[in-house]
Amino acid sequence: AISHNALHDLASNCVRDYFGPTCQTVFDCLLSKGPSTLSQLMTKIRIHCKRDINPERSRLVERFGDVPLAEGRSRARLNLTRGSEEKGFIVETSAVRAVLIVLLQHSLVRAIPPPKSDSHKSGSSSAVKYKYVVDHERAIYLQRF
Repeated sequence: AISHNALHDLASNCVRDYFGPTCQTVFDCLLSKGPSTLSQLMTKIRIHCKRDINPERSRLVERFGDVPLAEGRSRARLNLTRGSEEKGFIVETSAVRAVLIVLLQHSLVRAIPPPKSDSHKSGSSSAVKYKYVVDHERAIYLQRF
């Protein structure tokens, strides 16, 4: 859990026990960030799920420079590592959308449409950016066995 509030921690743990670590990651990001759009959530989650690159890995990639690379590649890249989705690490937007649907269906998250004035400013754009708000008190009452 991200927060140090005991009720937030309890709600986060209830969500993990009931839905799994992927749902807990989204729930924790909403708890810590507050009302957020899907794109804001993805930014926060990608930062949260990114693992630090240790110096040993960097050194190995630098030494890899002497090895011939595939045609068209000038140098080796050091990709950031991520954990598996079973551990709550999320990479794709579709996983966050699926989690939001689950949390919305169980009334743990509310979708707030933008004010009318904001939707008219965008002109012909038909996409509406909802903000999602978590209800941590409701999560505490999930059945636990």
